[in-house]
Amino acid sequence: MPVLNLNNRYGGLFYTSTQIGHHFPKSKYYIEPFSGLARTAKYSKSEIIILNDISEFANKKCRKLFPNAIITNMDFIECIKKYNFEDSFFLIDPVW
Repeated sequence: MPVLNLNNRYGGLFYTSTQIGHHFPKSKYYIEPFSGLARTAKYSKSEIIILNDISEFANKKCRKLFPNAIITNMDFIECIKKYNFEDSFFLIDPVW
């Protein structure tokens, strides 16, 4: 099945995470500037996971699901600038 064969799907990664997760490269950092509930973070092949969202609800949930991740609450541009390292993989799924 092609990665983007998403018939009858809505925005967000709840349904698509299983289709895109195996395409994630191995990297030192996995960063989601719009993490929401971090539906794809479990597919990360990275040493360090950074989840960013402006929602305190989402961040609280992510702290429980990913206790070893770095959870931030900053503007997405600042998040990208701060964690833009050479060995970073960004999953950027902007809000709908």
